[in-house]
Order: sequence, then structure tokens, then C-alpha cells
Amino acid sequence: MKTVFYLFIVFFFLLACSDFPNNVERDNPNDSLAHYDNQPPIAHLTVTPAEGQYKVTKFTFDATQSVEPELPGTPLYYSWDFRGTGHWSKYVRFGKISGVIARSGYINVKVRVKGGRGLVAVDSATVYCYRQPHVDFGWKKDAHGNILLDAFLSHGFEADYPLTYRWDFNDDHTWDWGWSDSPRAQFDAPDQTPEVLLQVKNRWGLTASAIRKLALVDRNALLAKFDFNGNVKDSGPFYIQASVTGATLTKGRTGLQNTAYHFDGIDDYIRLANRRELNKKNDVNVSFWVKIGKLGQTILSKGNSYYIKSTTNGAILFHTSAYESRTYTNKVKEGAWYFISCNLSSENYLHIFINGISKSAGISHGPLPDNGYGEIILGKDFNGTIDNLNIFNRALSEYEIKTLYHELD
Repeated sequence: MKTVFYLFIVFFFLLACSDFPNNVERDNPNDSLAHYDNQPPIAHLTVTPAEGQYKVTKFTFDATQSVEPELPGTPLYYSWDFRGTGHWSKYVRFGKISGVIARSGYINVKVRVKGGRGLVAVDSATVYCYRQPHVDFGWKKDAHGNILLDAFLSHGFEADYPLTYRWDFNDDHTWDWGWSDSPRAQFDAPDQTPEVLLQVKNRWGLTASAIRKLALVDRNALLAKFDFNGNVKDSGPFYIQASVTGATLTKGRTGLQNTAYHFDGIDDYIRLANRRELNKKNDVNVSFWVKIGKLGQTILSKGNSYYIKSTTNGAILFHTSAYESRTYTNKVKEGAWYFISCNLSSENYLHIFINGISKSAGISHGPLPDNGYGEIILGKDFNGTIDNLNIFNRALSEYEIKTLYHELD
């Protein structure tokens, strides 16, 4: 009996003094003798489906197959980054989330998985989110009486995959031009103002349509018109002279070469002659297309009378010597084309439109000084591209500005 007792004593002594080999784990977190390899959980994220439509398709993000090998059965906690930007949510207990995505393109979704001992593992998965195309188009009437159409205002949000187009020239529900890769079309101008229907389609088969009544802006109020089609000739009624210093011809808003001027932001500019027809104390509209290379620079100025510029945060500012008006929403971005139209009315009312839509307005404290005297200069200290400058001798209506936005001239 004593022998058996001593054997038990020796056994428990050896058990207390011994250690487990490195390849053996004791998964009791309350056991001071438990041995771990100090490894984090294994995170595993899947997304279904792998691609879908912007704001329509319901995606499921599933990280429930993540495991904690050293503490089996221990609850895991999950933190999500749905933009791939490093902005993480708080840790939550649910590892499976479903919902739509309000972004387009490739989106890298990440999950952080935290185990029972506070160690963290990360996994990610990429989804592709496509969206319905945007449709719009411009037009003009050429010298031969043809209506020229261009869908340059349409885009599919996928630069590497162009849209296809089809046209109904008189909105009679019959397609006059079938599906084509070309965004341009033309037809003989009818006696009455036509309504034209354009439909575009992307590679996913999604379509969008737009119908437009092809009205034109009254040119009787025109003071100067610079199309920049290969030169700086004014096609307005007064043939305003202009000179180019450094600025170079480049692609315009429709993608055609030599239809706009690029400015380097250092010493390039275009100067318009200081003609009395352009010197107005109020009641004037200045409209142009611009692609900004760097925000925070003056695009156009006229002596001490007024200037138009972008701010560093993307607002458009129309400043007169008496007042300024600026945009507060839908701010512009570098590298994209925008149609800017600025009104100063006979009541000294300032108004800014972007892409034909009213964005800001304000009351000036008085007319322009010196009856608006001063040279108009484009692009000085401005990095970017300017296309199609129009100057009118009165403030334009919102309808006229929207029509001007769609004109190709």
C-alpha cells in the first residue's frame, strides 16, 4: 500500500514539473500552464455575387468561416472597412452583412477579425459595381442646313468600355440610326424645331435615354464668340481681335483635336482686345467650357471689373468689384469638363450656372466700375483647358443657358 502511495506522489510531482512540447496546446485560457503559439485568428472573407449593379444588387459579405485555432469555440469580433480606405467600423459580433453598394468600379472590402486573446487578422475581397449610363447630347446646325448631333455629354462610368448609341431624329418611335459605336450623327434639318431621342447602352446591357428639343440660343445678344477651332478668331458680330501667348491647341470637350486651348499655369494666356462693345457696367453673360488642371486659380478676368476662378475646395467664384457669388454644392473637380455660365443682370444680380444648372446667386452692391473697362484675359496663371467662350450683352435665362450647354457651337 505504501508503495502505491509513493508512486502516486512521484507521478503528480513529475506532472507538475514537466512542460508540454511546443506542438501540444492546452486551450484552457484559465490554466496558467496552458501553452499557445501566440497566433492570431485565421480571417476568411467571401463576397457574393462578385459583381453587380450600383445601388441595385444586394451583396453578401461573409466572414463567419473565420476561426480561432488556439481557442476553438471562442466568440470572434468583426470590424469592417467597406471602402478600402482604412476607415474601420467598431467591432461587432455579426460576421455576415448584406446590402447594396453606392459606389461604382472595383471596391476592395476588408474585415478585421479579433479573437479571444485580442489578436487580430485581416482578410479582403474585391467586388465590381457597375451602374446605368448617363445620357445627354449636344447639337448644332451647319452651313448646309444639316443638324449635327454629338453624344459627348454621355458616359458609362467605365473609361475602357465605350457606349453604343442609337438615334430617333423625330421622336416617332422608329430608330433612324441603329446601334453604333459612333457618338455622332446628322440629318437634314426639318422646317420645324425637331425633338430627337438618343439611347445609349453599356457593356452590361443597361440603357438610358434622353429626348431633347433642338432649340438654339438667340444670337442677337451675342458680343463675342470664340470657338477655338484651330485659331482665336471671333465669329461674333464685332470680330474682336485676340492674341495668344504660349497657350497651345489641344482636344476640346467633344474629344476633337485642335478645338480648345491649354494653359500651363506659368506664362500662357489669351488676351482679347479692349473694345468698347465689351465694356458694360452690368447686364452681361460670360459662358465657357473648362477643364481645370489645378484648383484655386483664376480662369478669366476683365481688368478691375470682374474675374471667374475656382477655389482650392472646388467652388466656382464670380467676383465683381462690388460683390462676389460662389457655388456651394456640386463642386468641380480637377480633370473633368464643366460648362460655366455667369450672369450679371441689369439689377446687379449675380448668378452662376454649372452644366446648365443654377448653383449660386447674390446681389451686387452696384454696377462695375469704369463701365466695365479693361481687357479680358483667359488663362493667365491658370493650369487647364478652355473651350468655346461666349459673351452676351445681357443676362441669359436659365432655359437659354441650358440650351447653350447642349449646343456644339
